[in-house]
Amino acid sequence: MEPSGWGGEECDITSIHGENLKSKIAYYREEENKLNREALEENRTIYNYRLKQIRENPKVGDRVSIGFFRSGIIIEVKRPLVLVQLNSPEDGAGTKWVEIQNLNPL
Repeated sequence: MEPSGWGGEECDITSIHGENLKSKIAYYREEENKLNREALEENRTIYNYRLKQIRENPKVGDRVSIGFFRSGIIIEVKRPLVLVQLNSPEDGAGTKWVEIQNLNPL
């Protein structure tokens, strides 16, 4: 319900414009949902590709996440570990050795 502008009364806009408006709203909502699903799937595909790339072949200079709130740049690779230069001072000493299997893409 939207205010009609007549003394604060509320009015159902579909009762003014009829069923055609309801069908248009339903159509556009379905299209929006479809686009959202496609974008989510595309993002998931890109993330999985980057995850595989970083875990199979980590390189110096790769930006990585090593937890929910920690991220940094790989500065050394010595399998099965990488040395990550952490991004923020809150992360501690500045660098951290991390198992490759625990890396996530940024």
